[in-house]
Amino acid sequence: MIVVPHEAACAVSAVPMRLEMAADVIALAEVSRCRQTCPRCRFGALAEKLNASAAKVVGMTTQLPATPDVPVIRTDFSDQEAWERIKAGIGWVTPDEFEANVSFVDDPVFAGATVAELLAAGPDRPTHALLLVVDETTIRSAEHPILVVDLGSEADPDQGWPGEAAGRSFRALPHTIQEIENNLTIANMDWGDFADGVDEDGVRREHMIYGRVEDLEAEADD
Repeated sequence: MIVVPHEAACAVSAVPMRLEMAADVIALAEVSRCRQTCPRCRFGALAEKLNASAAKVVGMTTQLPATPDVPVIRTDFSDQEAWERIKAGIGWVTPDEFEANVSFVDDPVFAGATVAELLAAGPDRPTHALLLVVDETTIRSAEHPILVVDLGSEADPDQGWPGEAAGRSFRALPHTIQEIENNLTIANMDWGDFADGVDEDGVRREHMIYGRVEDLEAEADD
């Protein structure tokens, strides 16, 4: 274990930073906590770089946690307020009282992880049809487009189904996640029903029933 005296580097917070190294995995929970609570800390940039480097190892050694609902994996920890907005958007309840069935995975060990690394980390394919990723693009974009990743399906020779490899993806705004998750989870609709409805930039912005987010805002104002 390497202990860095945090108070020696930061005048704002005295939270200790610990960089623990075990089995070639770098755990940076304390560093990331410092970055969230202490934005002026000069260790912030270091924490980001170390987290990104650690993810390359973590993706091969750390398994995704088992979740009862579709996992929403946070891989960018640079903006806590943006993360809270995204969670609220995903958790939007429709006028018909439908909501996305998701489990938020907020663990710095997955910071900087790529889709390939997350897929290698063992998402529960028999239980979930998709994986949702809140990455750097999601956090930094004003619209917060979430990466929707298909977990694929096994071949079924008896039915003449060749199977589908995991990994295809598109982006979707938070308020559209409800219908995407609800329908793909129970196979009520197909991947193409949603992926084919993205805009030119690859982002799905429209809910099939409730329209675009500005439509929701206008309805709320009425």
